[in-house]
Amino acid sequence: MGLSSPSRISVELRSSTIANVVTALILLLLLFLSSKAVEADNGKGYASIPLKRAGIIRANTPSNNLSNDTTSRKLPSFAGRQDSGDFLLPPNTTNNVIYYYGIIEIGQPPQRFYINFDTGSSDLWVPSSSCQAYSCFSHNVFNASKSSTFQGFGEDEEGRVNAIDIQYGTGEVVVVPGKDQVAIGGLTVKDVTFGLAVLESEDLENGFDGLFGLAYKSLAGGPLVPPFYSMMDQKLLNSNQFTFVLNGNGGRLDFGNNTDDPIPTNTAWLDVIQRKYWSVAVSGVSVGKDQVISVTGSSKFGPPMGVIDTGTSVILMSRFQANEINRKLGVGSDGLTIDCSVSKNGPNVYIELGGSTFVIPPSSYVLNQGLLGCVTAFRDGGKQNDWTIGVPFLIGRNITFDMDNNRIGISTISGDNTRSDTEYDVSVQLTVPTSEKNYEIGNFMVEVDLENHRGNLLHSSARPGILRYKSWPVRMVWIAWRIIPLAITGWSREEEVINLTLFEGLTEDWKPGTKIVAASVKIHNPDIQIYDAKISFYSHFSGLRQECFFDIESIST
Repeated sequence: MGLSSPSRISVELRSSTIANVVTALILLLLLFLSSKAVEADNGKGYASIPLKRAGIIRANTPSNNLSNDTTSRKLPSFAGRQDSGDFLLPPNTTNNVIYYYGIIEIGQPPQRFYINFDTGSSDLWVPSSSCQAYSCFSHNVFNASKSSTFQGFGEDEEGRVNAIDIQYGTGEVVVVPGKDQVAIGGLTVKDVTFGLAVLESEDLENGFDGLFGLAYKSLAGGPLVPPFYSMMDQKLLNSNQFTFVLNGNGGRLDFGNNTDDPIPTNTAWLDVIQRKYWSVAVSGVSVGKDQVISVTGSSKFGPPMGVIDTGTSVILMSRFQANEINRKLGVGSDGLTIDCSVSKNGPNVYIELGGSTFVIPPSSYVLNQGLLGCVTAFRDGGKQNDWTIGVPFLIGRNITFDMDNNRIGISTISGDNTRSDTEYDVSVQLTVPTSEKNYEIGNFMVEVDLENHRGNLLHSSARPGILRYKSWPVRMVWIAWRIIPLAITGWSREEEVINLTLFEGLTEDWKPGTKIVAASVKIHNPDIQIYDAKISFYSHFSGLRQECFFDIESIST
């Protein structure tokens, strides 16, 4: 059956595995992409945005110097992507760079963008349709003339538009200021000031379209006002805070207090020490039982400041501090390479922030680059004494940024410390007709979201599906070659089978609220024709690989 428009099929499955691997009921949803980015949360006082993890492998880890006036406006927050979402970039060098992104819509009618939500900067910007930079051609761009609600501003007395140069540790962007409504997580924020990028440096050639800054207003460029401040001014939220919940494959971002999944009672609250960045005091670091630095012995500059930055893929610190930590972890002389086995049997690293101690497990600080080996997440950030605390620390935690009280709340996601030893591969098999319509489409994105019993997103990944094209002469030969045996055995439909592995080595939590009970498969093209679809979970054991089988109990359309 060819599906030419978005449709929904619900399939309820019962587990009958070879081994006692999957014991819960798994709901499979084949959900083709609708026009809405997320379910509307208007009227609830909060909004939740699913986040997807992505990354690329880059040569140079960005470094920042918070004491240098020329660079202190921005942190080296965002970088690139690896293998998930709607853009794929090839690996090109030696350092793993990871970020999380979600969807927003700007204007009326809405124009959709894939955005990196970054607590290390304050500006919202997306590429303009007039941008001529090479990096703009591979992204969604905003066409101001197509939005009935767009307002330009920032002109001088002679009517010339004042462009704003925004500099980051990993590049720069020149934007023209504008104002329009922004839809995010079901909330519509009116009169949001944002930048329309007309020039981007090559450093910004990443998978995401633009940046959504979430730091303090004092970091904003020129007349731009951070969008979260617009949410607060318009009183859209039940609480002026936002929370990141990140795991190894995705997560979510809550604006306001998510009453369906409230902040844990064991949250440690840390005071912000500089209302510019989301910064806290770094008191000390220990590798296992061995203390590496303390507030009195870190360096001649005094106690460091740690910036909690969702857009940085590593943990940056002074050269002395990075060398001391990595020496105890057995990192190579290059300050990067580390034995991949450390991720399973290495020591925990303990970091003291604002009077509380937090654990960074080896599975988080050892970054696996596949065939390129593994590297450490603790990096030399240059001469500065301050820290940039990025993704390796954030994974497996709820991080709440409380603007009203100028504090950061940190807690461990339920079940993060107790994981099953079983790893899973999750794959999708699509059977599609070899039709002219499919040949014209050529390729499309397939996304899989894994959810818990509440419908909360636990893991997310996406891959491109590519249809094999047969030219007219080749297709005629192929048809002729099939005619004789088909005349004897009977005619069959022309089809192509596409196999995509969405997750490899996925480890599931088994505590309440963290167990996978639903899978949503989304095809990011409503015009693709599909005969059949199947999702499979494969479990890994030592010396054994098993496939999980599911019996269909009921089907509803």
